[in-house]
Amino acid sequence: MSDPRRLLWPALLILAALPPFFINDYVQYILNSMLVYAVVAVGFNIVLGYAGQLAFANAAFFGVGAYTTAICMSRWHWPFLLALLAAAVVTALVGFVVSLPALRLRAYYLAIVTLAFGELLRWGYIHADWLTQGSSGLLVPSASVFGISLASDRARYWLFLGLTALVLWGSANLLRSRFGRALVACGRTKPLPPPWASPRRWPRSAPSPGAAASSASAAQCSPCCLAASVRKASTCRSCCCISAW
Repeated sequence: MSDPRRLLWPALLILAALPPFFINDYVQYILNSMLVYAVVAVGFNIVLGYAGQLAFANAAFFGVGAYTTAICMSRWHWPFLLALLAAAVVTALVGFVVSLPALRLRAYYLAIVTLAFGELLRWGYIHADWLTQGSSGLLVPSASVFGISLASDRARYWLFLGLTALVLWGSANLLRSRFGRALVACGRTKPLPPPWASPRRWPRSAPSPGAAASSASAAQCSPCCLAASVRKASTCRSCCCISAW
């Protein structure tokens, strides 16, 4: 006989897909925002919760993912799903590069450096007019998935729900893997980690999955959660504006 607990998560996912049929537009918008920030929280939990690293650059990674998606869609006319994948890859690479100098820091010093990195990127989003159009923002075409338009909040909700479920499933499997166990070991047993979980090998990679998760939520937010204009385009502003949306 199969374990009844295996049916719990599919049942919850089906129930979570029903609210758009019964709620108004405002509640729908709130639910969409909750799903976007839930993915951000997953990335933050990997780095701070399991890896035990006081790194606070997730807002910066959120912006990197949003701008990567916006640039791929507006300038290179990539489809949304391909831009989403590019955002995850680029942000994971940025997270890895940031971890190289931060590897020598711990505790409050690491927190200060990552906070400074976030502020540096926020400044760059506003002043790099050649890339981000500064405070004017980028006009992002309306996203679609397999020919299905994401112009409505209801359509975006089901996409966000699916991506959130995928990120949660991926993070759960990551933490059960050898790499995930190494992250937990480095976060909890720093004085004497096991040989295969060397602190010089694994924590460096910790920001990468967290950054990738943050970028996934940002990629959702960039072309979909921002307000659509009469030409069905949306504006991608600085990281703070993205977070406000």
